[in-house]
Amino acid sequence: MEPAGSNRDRREHPDLIWAIRGGGASVGIVTELEFEASGFDTAYAGVLAWDLSYAETVLPVWATWEAHAPRKVTTSLRLLALPPLPIIPAELRARRLVMIDGLPTDAVAAFPAVDGTAAAVAERDVARVMAALHPWANGKTYLNFVERPFDTSTAFTLEAWARLQRLRATYDPRGVLHTFHAAPAPDSR
Repeated sequence: MEPAGSNRDRREHPDLIWAIRGGGASVGIVTELEFEASGFDTAYAGVLAWDLSYAETVLPVWATWEAHAPRKVTTSLRLLALPPLPIIPAELRARRLVMIDGLPTDAVAAFPAVDGTAAAVAERDVARVMAALHPWANGKTYLNFVERPFDTSTAFTLEAWARLQRLRATYDPRGVLHTFHAAPAPDSR
């Protein structure tokens, strides 16, 4: 749905779908999704989680496995700082974790086993992790990991940023929608 209240679909406006699929452009609100399922025999889901103190051990194992994983596998590694909220299970509440999802069961054995009773360790220096990841940095910023205002354009190529600005000017010219990392219309800078 665009800010003016009109429903759109991918056949009418593929540019809107492009923007909403990660553009952070404040061009519309998704009110309904339709999925066409692909055929498959077996599906697995779940996560593996360790205390953040295991990040230096887990990260290289995951990176090596992921580089050679089958294309049909989607996987991610996350460093999480969970808040102390009652809705979060007690064993995870207020903990810092390294989590992997999207692993087939035959890959789980490659990772270190962790005793479930391991105590939470003292806060780790995030700069060490960032320094370890630096060789793979591409100069862009991943919006989901930015928690304070910054120059959103640095997350996109120049062409993609210009396209997002044009879409924002077309679908939300009055600036009705607000997001943390919005693409301003070209004339609003």
